[in-house]
Amino acid sequence: MCGHRGKGKTYLLVAKTTAPSCATLHFESFDQRQEAQAFKSLWALARIVRNRVFVEEGRIAAELEFDAHDPSSRHVLGLLGDAPVLCARWRVEHAGGDGQQQNGSGGGGGSVAIIDRLAVLGPYRGRGFSSHALKFLLEDVKCMAREMQPQGWAIGAVAVALPEEMVHILGEKLRSQAGFEVVGGPYTNERNQTVLRMVRQVS
Repeated sequence: MCGHRGKGKTYLLVAKTTAPSCATLHFESFDQRQEAQAFKSLWALARIVRNRVFVEEGRIAAELEFDAHDPSSRHVLGLLGDAPVLCARWRVEHAGGDGQQQNGSGGGGGSVAIIDRLAVLGPYRGRGFSSHALKFLLEDVKCMAREMQPQGWAIGAVAVALPEEMVHILGEKLRSQAGFEVVGGPYTNERNQTVLRMVRQVS
């Protein structure tokens, strides 16, 4: 049994606010296997972050932002002290009947873990929070993959769906520090965003 349990690394960061003290960035991962009230509380916070970033700032319709993948996804919430500052989610996509991954995920062998909906609130951007979040997400995927193996599931690759505006922020770091490679070219997703997909094999 994996000891990860949705708890991640804690990063000591100096908050760029008027507050004189430091705060710690930490992460909570959650899905619907958890106790209902705990899930509901964390999901409410993640919805606030996504609503502000994608619906209010990005002008994405709420019915497109909150989609059919949310109930089956595993979500991650980043908190600075007690305040939610970022969120993301990941889900497993299984190989299609023709042996190809759905949605051009790339990465042969087993299923693919898709990381998307990475959102950081405006006042907290430019501090490396997205990079810390991706590190935690990759750890979470690796841990859950070990738990899934006895059930006959195998995650063969991890794919990160990066909106065009985030490629210059995270693209090179994913390539040089985490071994991701671009698969295919930019494409337009269901939310009318231009997205680039980067993939690496699960070791």
